[in-house]
Amino acid sequence: MDEKHWLAMTQNAQYMVFTLKSLGHPRTKIGQRKLRLFAVGCCRAAWHLLGEPCLRSAVEVAERFADDRANKGELADAARRVDEEWFAGRLPTADTLAEWSAASFVRESCSPSAHVAAFSMTAISPCPLSNEHGGEAVLCDLLRCVFGNPFQKPVFNKKWRTETVKTLATGIYEERAFDRLPILADALEEAGCDDPAMLSHLRGPGPHCRGCWVVDLARGKSPTLLSDAPG
Repeated sequence: MDEKHWLAMTQNAQYMVFTLKSLGHPRTKIGQRKLRLFAVGCCRAAWHLLGEPCLRSAVEVAERFADDRANKGELADAARRVDEEWFAGRLPTADTLAEWSAASFVRESCSPSAHVAAFSMTAISPCPLSNEHGGEAVLCDLLRCVFGNPFQKPVFNKKWRTETVKTLATGIYEERAFDRLPILADALEEAGCDDPAMLSHLRGPGPHCRGCWVVDLARGKSPTLLSDAPG
């Protein structure tokens, strides 16, 4: 896959995950975090289909695990509880393919391997996510939200990370308040940011999730293949 295809993909998200693997993301701690957050973002996009408390709780544990706020034992326990409910026939609560697939998302998001968790989101069929282009398009958009354009190395000037920018970005991340992304774009622009990819992403329709490449930069959380400019 090349840059043009990455930016235009609306299907075959699995190929995009393979591309990330070829670029080395699963081999770095930062890459593993972002792969896990992509998996969690898929679960969050299917939140309305996750009626059982143990499913939502497992997603929250996987989300904390990505940021080193939960340990491997807690992740394993969350996966075990979901499996116990699953194999006892108590999940999903309604007999629909969408809810079954959404519950499968949760099970896989708790995989001990971040790459397996991310890959599994693209392998579950039918995809429980939907928009006018179909669920695969949502997966592709979420991958771009988290990883940006892995074929480029955007530069974030430290001067853009003002106190206002940091406060906004931290609040957006912690509260998943993605409706504030355009406000963050305005704050970055006021700080001197003129990067069209960053600003258009923040002002775009989404979908967005934790791990968003621009929010990570604004928070000072350096994602794989992204770096700060001196100054």
